[in-house]
Amino acid sequence: MAQQDRHTGNYRWDPAAGTLGLIDHGFAFAVPGARCNASCFVEWRHNQGETDLIDWELASLDVLIHSNDLHGLVGVLSDEQASALHDRACRMRANGTILDGG
Repeated sequence: MAQQDRHTGNYRWDPAAGTLGLIDHGFAFAVPGARCNASCFVEWRHNQGETDLIDWELASLDVLIHSNDLHGLVGVLSDEQASALHDRACRMRANGTILDGG
């Protein structure tokens, strides 16, 4: 959600272990109007026609939305970032789909 800068230079895939490591989270909690560099995972899902959220993604959104503190992020994020995150989570949950990049 709102990962405005997720390109091949800021994640690490280890095929032997089957693990994905994400680095550089500077735009992880973007606000409306923030610069969008790339969002390769979102783009991939849209290109594959796989924008519908699956059960565990929907359940994760429910936990986030219904948490009193955005699952521990309130107080860490700015009020604007927390509000934007909550709004995006609610839109995704209501639509049942991944949002477009940007």
